[in-house]
This record gives sequence, C-alpha cells and structure tokens, in this order.
Amino acid sequence: ARGATPTDPAMVQLNGRAEGERLQLETPELDRVKLEVAKWNAEALSLDSTKSAASIDTLAVTGAKSSLARALLPRGAAAGAATEGVPPAAQESAPASGPFERHRLIDLKLAHLRLDDATLDVTDLSTEPPTRHSITRVKAEIDNLSTREPAPTSMTAEGIVNDSARFEARGSLDPFDLERETTIDFTLTSLALKPYDPYAGRFVGYEIESGRLTLKLPVAIHQSKLDGTLDATLDRFYLGREVPSEEALDLPIKLGLDLLRDSKERIAVNIPFSGDLRDPQFELGGGVWQAIVNLLLKATTAPFTLLGSLVGAGDRDLSQVVFEPGSAELSPEAAADLDLLAKALAERPAIGVRAMGMVIESIDLEGLRVTALRERITAEARLKPGEKLSPQDYERAVSRAFRDLPRAQREPVEREASGGSPKLAAMERAVAASIEVDPAAVAALAQARADAVVKALVQTGLAAERIGAESGGEVAEGPPRVSFELR
Repeated sequence: ARGATPTDPAMVQLNGRAEGERLQLETPELDRVKLEVAKWNAEALSLDSTKSAASIDTLAVTGAKSSLARALLPRGAAAGAATEGVPPAAQESAPASGPFERHRLIDLKLAHLRLDDATLDVTDLSTEPPTRHSITRVKAEIDNLSTREPAPTSMTAEGIVNDSARFEARGSLDPFDLERETTIDFTLTSLALKPYDPYAGRFVGYEIESGRLTLKLPVAIHQSKLDGTLDATLDRFYLGREVPSEEALDLPIKLGLDLLRDSKERIAVNIPFSGDLRDPQFELGGGVWQAIVNLLLKATTAPFTLLGSLVGAGDRDLSQVVFEPGSAELSPEAAADLDLLAKALAERPAIGVRAMGMVIESIDLEGLRVTALRERITAEARLKPGEKLSPQDYERAVSRAFRDLPRAQREPVEREASGGSPKLAAMERAVAASIEVDPAAVAALAQARADAVVKALVQTGLAAERIGAESGGEVAEGPPRVSFELR
C-alpha cells in the first residue's frame, strides 16, 4: 500500500483472506439506518484500488443486525411521519431514492455470500403508533453477484417474522437491475395479525380481533413488466372495534369478510396482479392493495356472483332463480342454481338469505290461464291412475280447442303463422284467454315461489332459520322470479 497525496491517490492491493468483528455503520438521520455485524470472513479476497476492482470467493457474515426507521406508506395523514424530527434543510436536500447503477460502483465479483443469524428491525413511522416489524434468525445465500456483468443472481433466504411466522424466499434476480429479469417465490406461514392493528385501523377502519396469515407470492419481472399472484389464507381472521379513519375503505368490510370466510373460519384468496415498473403511476404495494379492494368491492356489491365463483360457477349470478309464467315449479336450471347457492352457503355459516317471490301481473296472469288450460285438458283425457298425457295428445287437444274459437280470436294467431300451422304456445294463449283466474292467485304465486325455493334449499341440508321467505309482490319488469338478499 502507498500513502495518498493531493496529486497521487493511495494505491491498495490485497490478496488472501480477511476477517473482522464488531463492524458498525450508521447513515445520516434522514435515512435512519443502522448496521452492526458481529463477525465477517472473506475467503480468496483480491483487491486492486488502481482498477477499482475486488473479487471474493466466499463472504460469510454472522450476526448482522440492521435497523431502519422510516415511513413505509407516507401518504395521506401519515405522510409527515417520514420526516418527523428532521430539520427542514435536511428534508429539502435529501436525494431521491433510485436503483443502483453499475458504473458508479466498484467492480465487485462475489462468488458466494452467506448470511447467518441476521436480524432486521423496521419501524414504520407512517402509522400511529409506529409499527415495528422484526425479522430474526435470517439465513441467506446469494451466488454470482457482480456489479459489472449483467447476470441473474440466485438467492435463497429464510427467517422468522415477528416471532410468529416463518418466511422463505427463493429465486433469481439482478440486484442492480431488478426490472430486467427477476423471479422470486416468497412464502409466509402463520403470521399473527394482531400486531398490525395500526394498518387495519388506518385503511380498514377496524382493529384486528384475531387471525393469522399464510401466503404464497410468486413474482416474475421481465423487461420491467411484472406479473404475480397473491395466494393467501387468513385463518380465524376477525375484525374488532371500529376505528375512525379518513383513509378507511367506505365498504361494509365485515359483511365482505363473512362472504369470503368458509365453514372452517378460513378466507382463501387467489389474486393475480401485474404492472409496468417504469410506469410512474404503478406501485407494487398499491397494485396488490387495489386487487384486494376490488375483491371486497365485488363481495359487497355483487355478493351472489362472488358466492358463485367460490363454488366453481365462474361469474354466474346466483342472486335469483327464474320461473315459467304462472308457475311455482322449479326448472332444472333453477334447481341447479339453488344447489350451487346451497353449497356456497353451507361453507359460510355466518351468512343467511331472504328469498323474495316476485310476479309480473300481465305475464303471470296469462301463465296461470295456460296452467288452468293444461289442467282442464288433462282432466278431460280421463287418464288411468299413474298415466300421463303425451305431448302429442296434448297438442291435438289444444288444436281442436283452437279451431273451435270464433274466427276473430283465431285470425291474429293465424296471421302470425304466415299461412303455416300456428305454434302450440300461441294456440295455448288464444284458447286460455277466456279462462277466468282469481286475481288473488297472482299474489299468492309470489309467496308460493319463495316457499318453493326455501323448501329446495332446506332439502340440501341448510338450516331453515338461515333462510327467510316472503312475497316481494308485483314488479314492473324482468322475468317472474325469486330474488335473494343477504341477511
């Protein structure tokens, strides 16, 4: 080594191995970062200051402790927490954060980095009170790290989060250009959620009563395009006392959670997300949060579509079942929808439904007349016990009755047929038009439909007290139906 002068910088050349203990590093107050290393060891070390180059075969770091205090979510009411206690001049001169650039760094090649028993403490100043995150017993290995040669670096890491959950991360990345090519699989197992009350109060408007989180988060980045999936399970997750917050979601959150929670008190979600890291409007955390908000929004604004998706029905809307005019009998399609709804409700014991039978007077009155015609023709056929009227015999009977109508009643139907044979449904309506129906029968049909739906749901095994039935009365539009409401 040669000493430095104002015109002749120091030259350092080293080859061999190096080790040290009790390394400490503290950044300026604005960044609030502290690093302590209990012990480090570098094998096959080569350093040449004249070339700004260094290479290390293996760097082993034991007992590293790092702490960081800053506002992780500096928005809204919490934005000022990031610079609390920092002089205004320091705030104004603080450099904007950005990715590392290779050409500004030493030419470093590190074949293998190993961390043992590391600890990371992060205090988020954007919540009130500040939230502490602790990651302990960290073990990590990184291979083929280079500041000059663009190449993915393989990595593995594991540790304990907040003394309650195990995390693992595996994949490959270029730490100096994360946007180019990154593939990481992150898992977190059984994280206790009660310590995150400040976040729940701020963004949801409730304290956390209980719950644990397990998640898998695979993320892939290619040429700044990010794709990932949030595969998460919340076990026995319940919200407690309401907390006033201007940033809280304006949604019935507890109802949404009840819809998502199954009979084992678990909430399982699988949410894909994507974005462009070069888009100044895109934030990874914001993208995932927006996906969660969209799910809760769907749960509260289209709950029966969500229930359908949870039992494999895609975007099928289970909010109603449709009936034939004048009938309270369930069609095969209606029965299938009720089976799906029953399956979803069986998995969500906190949810009940109210079935409201509805009628369209003009349509259902005509339907009741056709039903009366069918009953009359069947009675006139004088069938033997157990015998059914065939469709062919029924159509012939309707045709005869149609031909017996006055010409003025037949002509509109015959004109519609354009010289061909009138359709059965048209002939039925014409023949049935003269049949008198008690107007009260239309009103009774609404309740009969609701009762039929409740009976079908109870037959699947649902408790009768979870299902209410009532007449919704006459509606002006839409098909004759039973509509459901949550209760």
